[in-house]
Amino acid sequence: MNNKELNEMETTVRSLLPLAKLVLNAKYTGARLLSILISKRWQLTRIQGHKGVHGLVIATHDGSVIKSTLDNIQTQQYSTLVTQLAAKGKGVVRDLDPEDDLTFLRIRSKKHEIMVAETKSYLLICIQNPHEL
Repeated sequence: MNNKELNEMETTVRSLLPLAKLVLNAKYTGARLLSILISKRWQLTRIQGHKGVHGLVIATHDGSVIKSTLDNIQTQQYSTLVTQLAAKGKGVVRDLDPEDDLTFLRIRSKKHEIMVAETKSYLLICIQNPHEL
C-alpha cells in the first residue's frame, strides 16, 4: 500500500468517529439516523475491505466497545490495551506541548500494524497485517 492509499485510509478512519457519537447521543432519529448509519457502515465495510485489514474496533476512552468486526476476546483485548496505550501517548504529547493533543497513533510490530484515530470521546482502532499490503 503506498502513501496515498494509507492517507486515504487514515482519512476514512477519522471520518467514522462521529458515527459512535451520533448513535450514543441520539442526536438523529428515524430515517436520518438510518441514512447516516448506512453511509458509515459502508465506510466501515470499505476500510475492512482494504488488503491486509484484520479488524476494526470503535471504543470509548475507558475501553467500552461500541462496534467491532473482531471476535469478543480480541475485541476486549484490543479495546482495553490500545485505549490504555493511547491514553499514555496522549499524556506524552501533552507533556511535550500542553497546547497539543494526540489525534492519530500508528504502531507497527512484526505481525501487525495498529492505527488509532482519536477524538475527544472515541477511538477508532484498525488492525492490519503489514505483510499483506
